[in-house]
Amino acid sequence: MIVDALAVRSRAAPLDARPREASNERAEQHEFVTLLDSFCDAVRAGPAIPLTGLRLVDGDVCLALLSHLRAALPPKIVAAYTVQRDAEALVSRASVEARGRRSDSGSNLLDDHPVVRSALDRAERLQADTDDEADELRAGADAYARACLGAVSQRLTRLAAAVERAEVALAVRDTERR
Repeated sequence: MIVDALAVRSRAAPLDARPREASNERAEQHEFVTLLDSFCDAVRAGPAIPLTGLRLVDGDVCLALLSHLRAALPPKIVAAYTVQRDAEALVSRASVEARGRRSDSGSNLLDDHPVVRSALDRAERLQADTDDEADELRAGADAYARACLGAVSQRLTRLAAAVERAEVALAVRDTERR
């Protein structure tokens, strides 16, 4: 199904016009999947460049949809990313400071500090949770892409069969004229 750029733009409401229920994960997931669908529609709407397999896409529409996708990320993923980034910065600063305070024996004074251990543990848990959620999102996106590609493949098969029938019909016509 080819959608024109105006139709895609009309579906992508401004961020402030998108009500978000932080506690309703299903609504957030539905919004995210709907935005993915809109993004796929925007790509499909672009005209194909013959013999390349490439398409011209409206960059403004795609960038707007990507912005909406970023805004529609579940709050847990955004929070996990923020906490992980902050924890990594804290650990990095602590590491630099610890290197400066290293004792003669070469041991790091902050390695055993409860705050550092707690930050590292929390960062690892958040990273694992974020990786799991990212894997789920990737799996969903991959399944959707497979479905889209399957539909395209079926359509191409039907079109190839129609072209072949048309070529046969032309050949029959040519032989009848002779």
